[in-house]
Amino acid sequence: MICLRINNFIFFSFYNISALLMLCLSFISGGTADISVHEKLANGKLKPIHEASGGPWGGIYVDQAYMAMIQEVFGDKAIKALKDDEMGDYVDLLREFETKKRDFSLKKKDMVTFRISAALRESFEKGALKEKISGLPYGSGLELRGLDKLRVEPKIIQSWFDGPLDHLVQHVKEILREPNMRKVESILLVGGFGESPYAQERMALEFPEYRIIVPKDAGIVVLKGAVAYGHDLDLACSGPQSTATLPPNTASTGPGNSWNFKERMSSVVEGLRGMGGGALVAGGLFVAKKLIFKS
Repeated sequence: MICLRINNFIFFSFYNISALLMLCLSFISGGTADISVHEKLANGKLKPIHEASGGPWGGIYVDQAYMAMIQEVFGDKAIKALKDDEMGDYVDLLREFETKKRDFSLKKKDMVTFRISAALRESFEKGALKEKISGLPYGSGLELRGLDKLRVEPKIIQSWFDGPLDHLVQHVKEILREPNMRKVESILLVGGFGESPYAQERMALEFPEYRIIVPKDAGIVVLKGAVAYGHDLDLACSGPQSTATLPPNTASTGPGNSWNFKERMSSVVEGLRGMGGGALVAGGLFVAKKLIFKS
C-alpha cells in the first residue's frame, strides 16, 4: 500500500490488501504532498516499509496558478487595490475558485465560468480589458462575459492541476520502481486534494495496474487517524524512519510519557498546526506516535 499524505495525519480503513502506498494531499492550505508505504501484517498492524518522503506538490499551487492568471489579466495594481478597498470581493474571488476547483474533472468539456468583482473590470477603460486579454498567450481559451464573468477553457485549468501533480506522479513512479515495492498493490488518497475528481482521475490514468482507494471524507480521515492512534499506539509497528524534522513543541512533556489526555490532544493540535509549514513526517500512522510522545 502506498500512502500519499499532504499536511495531515493518516488513518487507515483496512482493505483486503497486503501492501499499500498512501498519498496525503491537502487542498486548501497545504503546500506539500507526503508519501508513505505500509504493509498490513497478519495481526492487523501496519508496518512502514519505505522511508516517508514528499515534496511541494500540494493544492496550494493550484490556487497560485489561478491567481497568477488573474494578476496577469488585471495587473498587480488592480488586485492590490481590490484587497485594500474591497476585501469582501477579494475573498469572494478566492471562494469562487475554491468551489469550481473541487468539482473540476477530466469530464469537463465546456468552458468554466468564474465570477469576478465588477471593481476589477471597472479599473479598465471600455474595451481596454478585452484588448489586453486578446494579447495574452491564452488565445480563445480565455474570454470575458458581461461585467463580472471570466470564462476559462478546461485545458488551462488542467495545467494548473498538472503543475504539482506531474511532480507527484514522477516521484511515486520512482518509488514504485524500487525492487522492494513489488508487493504494493494499492494507492490510497487522503487529504482534501485527494477528494479532487481530477486528482483521482489523473492517478487512475497514471497507475492503471494499481487499485486507487479514496476513503469517505478523505479530507478528515487523517485527523481521525491521529486521534485513533493516540488512544491505541499498537496500531503500527516500527519501520523505516523519515529523516524530516518534526514540528516544534509537539512531544508530550508528561513524566515517563504517562497517559494524559489533555497533553496528548494538545500535542495533536499543535502538530496539525505545524504541518502547515510542509514538514515531512514518519510514514503512516506511526507519525501520530512521533507527535504525541518523545521518540
